[in-house]
Amino acid sequence: MSNLSPFQFKQFSLYHHRSALKIGTDSVLLASVIPLHKSEFILDIGTGCGVILYCMASRYFQKNEKLQFYTGIDIDASSILEAMENKEHFPVAENQYFRFVHTSIQDFSVENLEYDLIVSNPPFFGNSLPSPDQQKQLSKHRDAHLSFEDLTESVQILLSENGFFYLILPPQEMAEFDKMILNKGFSSCYQMNVYPIHGKPIHRIIKGYCKKNPAPYEIQNLCIRAKTQAYSTEYKALTEPFYIKW
Repeated sequence: MSNLSPFQFKQFSLYHHRSALKIGTDSVLLASVIPLHKSEFILDIGTGCGVILYCMASRYFQKNEKLQFYTGIDIDASSILEAMENKEHFPVAENQYFRFVHTSIQDFSVENLEYDLIVSNPPFFGNSLPSPDQQKQLSKHRDAHLSFEDLTESVQILLSENGFFYLILPPQEMAEFDKMILNKGFSSCYQMNVYPIHGKPIHRIIKGYCKKNPAPYEIQNLCIRAKTQAYSTEYKALTEPFYIKW
């Protein structure tokens, strides 16, 4: 394990220094707001250091759910190694099992498995200049490694008939992805618009999809910071189980 200090959450800590995608607001927020369905098999596409799965496992632990199998996949070998090492320091419940697989979603989707819940904080830069940093390229830039087309097709294969898929993207990219996955017969079942600060445009959108007709839902709105730059009460309430600072 690295000599660097881990990222400290309230109930656990995670190393993320060698992972392609570092722990940040997007991943923690996604893990914080996803509705806790009765899920047995959970998959994280582009897992990095495993932060989304570990945060979700911590939430599920509070509900004392039955057996749960968490799978994280990533094309970056260093990320998978770090996610596996993080398991040694995570308070894994007796009913929770983790596995991390170094593979692409294209190869992984040929597995004869279905998942009740799939999550992803996918690469989203499509038209910008590629990064000279190979790890940053993998984590932020969608290309042949993880295009939106491949992501939607893989989710279509891997998601169970009664399952749910959640992801977080900037508005422009979400509009592109939304059109693509709806054309494959999915239905929207959840949406949260995320504003970085009160009065600013939407910065991120979290959306949920399912294969069957969902129950009616209202679009939620969340401001991370108030006009004073202080974190909003709503954001603090959502992430309070994780962040030490409140």
